[in-house]
Amino acid sequence: MAAAGSAAENYNTIVSLSESPRDRNVIWAGTDDGNVQVTRDGKSWTNVAPNMPGVPKGLWVSRVQASNHDPGRAYAAIDGHRSDDFRAYLFTTDDYGATWRSIVGTLNAPIKGFREDPVNANLLFAGTEFGIFMSSDRGAHWEQLKEGLPTVAVDDIQIHPRDHDVIIGTHGRSVYVLDDISALEQLTPEKSAQRAVLFPPRPATEFYYKPIGGMWGAHMFKTKNPPAGAIINYYINGIPTDDVTITIEDAKGRRVREVDTTARPGLNRVVWDLRADPQEAIGDTRGTGGQPTYVPAGEYTVRMKYGDFKTSAKLAVDAEPGVHEGEFVSP
Repeated sequence: MAAAGSAAENYNTIVSLSESPRDRNVIWAGTDDGNVQVTRDGKSWTNVAPNMPGVPKGLWVSRVQASNHDPGRAYAAIDGHRSDDFRAYLFTTDDYGATWRSIVGTLNAPIKGFREDPVNANLLFAGTEFGIFMSSDRGAHWEQLKEGLPTVAVDDIQIHPRDHDVIIGTHGRSVYVLDDISALEQLTPEKSAQRAVLFPPRPATEFYYKPIGGMWGAHMFKTKNPPAGAIINYYINGIPTDDVTITIEDAKGRRVREVDTTARPGLNRVVWDLRADPQEAIGDTRGTGGQPTYVPAGEYTVRMKYGDFKTSAKLAVDAEPGVHEGEFVSP
């Protein structure tokens, strides 16, 4: 939780508060005058900010977060731009604030938002004055996430607990979503050393479209939807030496679709639109009324081939609630 912009944050305000998911008695508080307070019993508090090396006194504690994985671990970001200090300050502790170490690495701008991934303890996100950055090794190295995102201050970061989407709030440029970071969460050093990896895809839902009547004029605000279909993530180690083939099979092992792929070093993503190959869909009468003709809901198998490397993963395709075979069902 954080507070900003109310004009009350003037040396008397808690601007960031975080309860440990591992121990409800452990609560962290960051203030606008440089204090980082922690309690382990909900009664007595200790200011552990003086234990942070190299931080001038009185700077704004922009974010403090209790770890999702260790009750003694926490993170604190300090923003000094109000005092004409434009350096980055980001620290972590594993002993309830008794000692801190800097994980700022190559970050070089005031840090305004921060989030530790709830699945992978090594995966961190930092929102700075100039965008969002990611670390896969607990802050030893950082890289910017910028595809489709303008250069803008990132004030807050959330990770959706069900869909594993990264959601960021920016200063003046609205909200952005990075869909499905489950591949980043699962890309351990052991997996990244393999020749290739196919990550288990999250369940996909068959969405149908219902026209919205009326004259909305300029008052209907909308944005892009997430990718329609099943998101398939895979990893290629090094410069690709072969083409990648992704095929979809139904529960009986019958080939349903071959998906267009990419073959780039690192993480790759393709989307299956939940439709069969055109020749397989001839004579299919589902999806009437102008709706898409999807494959039946059920369990499918995603098969990946990269040279002599072969692997597979299960994929659940769910029907949209309230819809049956492309027709809307009245409640």
